[in-house]
Amino acid sequence: MKHDEKIIEEIRNKKDLLYKDLSNLDLSGIDLSGKNLVYAKLNNSNLSGANLIKANLKNAYLANAHLYAANLERANLSNTNLSQANLNHANLTNADLSDADLYETDLKKTDLTNAKLIKAHLYNANLEHTNLANANLSHANLNFANLTNTNLEHAILENVKMISTNLHKTNFSNAILKNVNIDEAIVLHTNFTNAKLINVDLTETINLETKNLHKKAIRNYHLGKYNLSGFDLSDTKLFGINLKNKKMANINFKNAELYYIKFSESELINLNLESAIFVECNFETIAFTNINMKNARFICCSFKNVTLTNVNMQNVQMENCTVYEDILIDLNTYYTIPQDIEKNYKFKCQYKNINIIAKLDKSIVKNKINERLNSIELF
Repeated sequence: MKHDEKIIEEIRNKKDLLYKDLSNLDLSGIDLSGKNLVYAKLNNSNLSGANLIKANLKNAYLANAHLYAANLERANLSNTNLSQANLNHANLTNADLSDADLYETDLKKTDLTNAKLIKAHLYNANLEHTNLANANLSHANLNFANLTNTNLEHAILENVKMISTNLHKTNFSNAILKNVNIDEAIVLHTNFTNAKLINVDLTETINLETKNLHKKAIRNYHLGKYNLSGFDLSDTKLFGINLKNKKMANINFKNAELYYIKFSESELINLNLESAIFVECNFETIAFTNINMKNARFICCSFKNVTLTNVNMQNVQMENCTVYEDILIDLNTYYTIPQDIEKNYKFKCQYKNINIIAKLDKSIVKNKINERLNSIELF
């Protein structure tokens, strides 16, 4: 990123910067208030702390621009490309972002009071702790956006798409929601006080307050941020969720279908996985304890640094799976492993963590194991 004083001085002295290429420049703290920046290129530029009050940025290109704490009050950003830009703590009060491209844009703690976001594209944008009071978001696309702790008081949301959006602690008080598609959105401590809901169906949302997601089809990756302990996920279809650093207990996954789920660095305790189907799931650094896996199927899954303690693997099927390291099991688990799985995948059996069989003489235990499995290494 260049910091060219000559270019910066030229910018300061020009009122009209129409079509100007200002990409990849360090323009932090610059005063561009009231400037004509229509169709200007500012992609990858640093505009943190810049003064852009009443600037005309219509049709400008600011993809990946850094606008931290920039002042864009009353700026014209209509049809502007701000995809993947950083607008943390920026001031966009009374700004016009109609038809703006805000794909994966970081708008955390941004002030958008009274802003126009009509037909704005906010797919997968981060609006956490953002103030959108009195904003107009009609026909906007907020699919998969993060609206955690977002203030939408008195906002207008007509014909808005909010599929798989995170609405945890979102404030919709006194807002107007008309013809809003809110399917699979996460609802938890969401405030709808005095809101007008017209043709809005909340029955297909993911209500985490009830802990009952039976027979839901969930593609909302935001779900991975929450502790699902005690949830009923039986007959549920889950897609593309990252479950990392979780201690999950007492979850019912019976007959569930899980696609492209990444389990990592987690403890899974007292889970019912009976007849569940796992497709292209990744299990890395996982401890399974007291698990019912009876009749479960694992298709094209990968396993690395996995331990199984007191797991019922009766009739489990593993098809085209990859085991990067031996799966560590206790003897309770060993006695339930189907023979075809023993032959095709590597398991290492340990004496520690033995429960029922702990009372048996070790020589008897060894004889029992040798009868069935030659490939298991005992230590």
